[in-house]
Amino acid sequence: MKTIEFDRLPTVPLAEQNALCEADDFSGVYRKGGSFADFLYSLPALGAGRALMQLRDALLAARRGGHGVLLMCGGHLVERGLTPIVNRAIADQRISALAITGSAMVKDVEVALAGRVFASQSAEGVGSESCTLIKEAIDWAAEEGCGLGASVGHKLIDVAAPHREHSMLAAAAEAGMPLTVHPAIGADAYNRFPHLNGEAFGAAAVRDFREFTAMVAASSHGVILNVASAVVMPRLLQEAMTAVRSSGMTLRQVTACLLATAGFAEAESVVRKAVGDDGHTLRMHGAIELLLPLVMAAVIEAEGG
Repeated sequence: MKTIEFDRLPTVPLAEQNALCEADDFSGVYRKGGSFADFLYSLPALGAGRALMQLRDALLAARRGGHGVLLMCGGHLVERGLTPIVNRAIADQRISALAITGSAMVKDVEVALAGRVFASQSAEGVGSESCTLIKEAIDWAAEEGCGLGASVGHKLIDVAAPHREHSMLAAAAEAGMPLTVHPAIGADAYNRFPHLNGEAFGAAAVRDFREFTAMVAASSHGVILNVASAVVMPRLLQEAMTAVRSSGMTLRQVTACLLATAGFAEAESVVRKAVGDDGHTLRMHGAIELLLPLVMAAVIEAEGG
C-alpha cells in the first residue's frame, strides 16, 4: 500500500481562509450585580445568541411599523407552563394574533378548568369537564357561525373557568384578538368524546383555517413565531401562504422563527419554503421554557417596560 506524502499537502495562510466566526462575536462575561440588559449583551453574537437578538429586533420593528405578529404553538407550550408569558404578550399587544393546535386547546382548557395539565393518552379516559365544554363551544360555534378558537375562548369566559387567568384562549378572546384552533381530527384526545358533533366541529375548524389565512396575509413585514409545533402549524402555514399568494395578494419580508427542541429540521424546511426567498427564517433550539421567556423579556427590556 502506497503511503501519502504529507509534505506535499497544501497549507493556506490564516489571512486567506474563510473564517467560521470572529472573535468580536464571542461572548462577554456577566458580572455579579449586572442588569438583565448586561446579561443579554454578554451573549455571543453567534448561533442562538444571534437569533435571539434578531428575533427581538424583528418583533420590535413589527410593532413599531404596525405589522402583524402571529404566534403559533403546540400543546408543549402549555405543558411547560408558558401561558402566562403568552397572556402578558396579549395584554401588552406584543402579539396581534394567536393560532394553536387542537392539542394545545385541550391542555389550555384543562388548565382553565382544573389548574392542571393531564396526560392526553391516559387510560383513565378523556376529561369529562373539558370535553363537555369543548362540545358546547362547538355547538355554539355552529349556531353563531364562528370559529373553534373564538367559541372555546368565549365559553371559558362565560362559565367563569376558575383558573382562566392561565388560559391563552380566554385571554385572546377577552382581548378581541384574532384567535384560531387547528385540530388534527382523530389524533387529538377529545375526539374520543362520544357526544362530539363532527359536522359542527369540522365547520368550525374550516372557519378557523380561513381566519388563519387572513392572519397570515397580515404578516407582511411582520413576524410569525412557531413554538413547539413540529408538524401541524408549519404545514398549516405553508398551505395558508400558498392560498394567500394564489389569491393575488403579496407577502413580503416575513420573519419566521421556530422555538423548539431538537428534531425540528423538517419543520424548519417547511417554514423556510413557505416564507419565500425574501423572507427570513430563524431557529432557536432548546428548552422552550427558557427560550420563550428570554425572547419576551428581551423585547420588554428594549421597550422599557
